[in-house]
Amino acid sequence: YVSGKNISIRVNTNRRATCYYGDNYLNQFPQSNSLEHFMGVADLQEKQHTIPAKCVYSLGGMDGFSEIRFTIDSTPPSNVTIDATLFTCSRRILSATFDAKDTNGISGYKYRIVDLANTIIVDWDISSGGKAVENGLSLSTNKVYYWIVRAMDNAVNIGEETKSSGTTVYDANNTNCKEKLPP
Repeated sequence: YVSGKNISIRVNTNRRATCYYGDNYLNQFPQSNSLEHFMGVADLQEKQHTIPAKCVYSLGGMDGFSEIRFTIDSTPPSNVTIDATLFTCSRRILSATFDAKDTNGISGYKYRIVDLANTIIVDWDISSGGKAVENGLSLSTNKVYYWIVRAMDNAVNIGEETKSSGTTVYDANNTNCKEKLPP
């Protein structure tokens, strides 16, 4: 996956060759009689691309054929959802799960944790699996903490920030934290 619309395509050979690319191999790479062949390609559409390549070896032999495959994706992920508890009875741990939508897949999530005054508790960290658990925190009771999340797709486009509804930290003696036994 590539996020830009201007890229460099490359073909490497194990013997000196002159290489061509495109439909019917009509375009020649600028390097002749070389092991490395590359050039810039501009104004590509946002989609999956397959560019055929053919290399003619300088000392003869069979021509080599290959394909250059890549996907142009410049659209950042959207619709991030954050699932975090409304309250916790621990002053040391916060956890949340994240989900987002993207045509070409999500590679991970950047997140931070802040309090109501936007004081940073955990600065930008990365979760590759859509779940984050932060241990060893020193949270204050009766304060609300928020997850701020940005999704990243496979082309490393980063979406807009989404803020959770907040998790309140209660003291272990709070009625929400006491084990509720059936009557």
